[in-house]
Amino acid sequence: MTREELSASSSSDSEVFPAAPASPTTSRAGDERLRAAVHQLIGLIGDTDLTREGLKATPSRVAKAWRDCTRGQKLDIRRAVGGGLFQEEAVHRGHSGLVCVYNIHFASTSEHNLLPFFGVCHVGYFPANGVVLGLSKAARLADQLSKKLQSQQCFTQDLLACLVQQLQPFGVAVCVVAQHLGADAAGRQVSTAGYGAMQEGSAGMQEFLCALRLKRCLPPEDGAVPHHCVSSPLGPHRVYSRFGKGGTVRLPDSGSQAGSHEEEASQLQSLQMQEAVDTILQEIGEDTFRQGLAGSINRYIRL
Repeated sequence: MTREELSASSSSDSEVFPAAPASPTTSRAGDERLRAAVHQLIGLIGDTDLTREGLKATPSRVAKAWRDCTRGQKLDIRRAVGGGLFQEEAVHRGHSGLVCVYNIHFASTSEHNLLPFFGVCHVGYFPANGVVLGLSKAARLADQLSKKLQSQQCFTQDLLACLVQQLQPFGVAVCVVAQHLGADAAGRQVSTAGYGAMQEGSAGMQEFLCALRLKRCLPPEDGAVPHHCVSSPLGPHRVYSRFGKGGTVRLPDSGSQAGSHEEEASQLQSLQMQEAVDTILQEIGEDTFRQGLAGSINRYIRL
């Protein structure tokens, strides 16, 4: 990826280091709405005794978990690096090679189905002007960038963009190996992104991937699924939902017992579940109509 392409995908510094969006409702009333939505969702999935010991505090715990899993939307990424950039004299004199940081653990949430994906990421770069990044700062960057609803490829690209902005290296590459939860998950998924001397297909990228293989950081080829090849085709049935394509609220087919009590009850339950999840997303500050979340609510309740 060239600097121009990187700029096109992140056209301004504010996009690479996104400013905090309109602050989600964190007042007591907002927290109560979030807990109420979680409480409603638990009741709709079949557990009617919400007063039993094991479920008493569950809505509060789930609400807190949602806030924590999306806290990356409000954080200033620059603070993650802080004083973690160092001038190395040996590197500055030109005695530099590929610098690699392996096995940075992370956990994020997929915007595709609102379920977790987790794994490790690896970073490699050719320093410029003797500037190197402290080892702990790479892990902190990955942790902060992972705390939001996103795809694995977006996480990979965001981490790459942040490293380019902070290091200004000759080249940098990121490799993410992640396991996704959900019915359509198939093995560990691998995504890569590169910049400068480590663009896709370059000698620098090949050196980086060879180093990962020597360290056994990559899954066997028969156990890995390239991220761009993974898809989750939706069923061909028609849906009625304001939450996008791929829903589970089906219109009655001709010849079926339209208007039966069972079907009406099922449709009502699905709509109530959609409304509950929609409320959860809005309370954590998400725009439920953005393109990345199209159909996500329906996929979540279907799972």
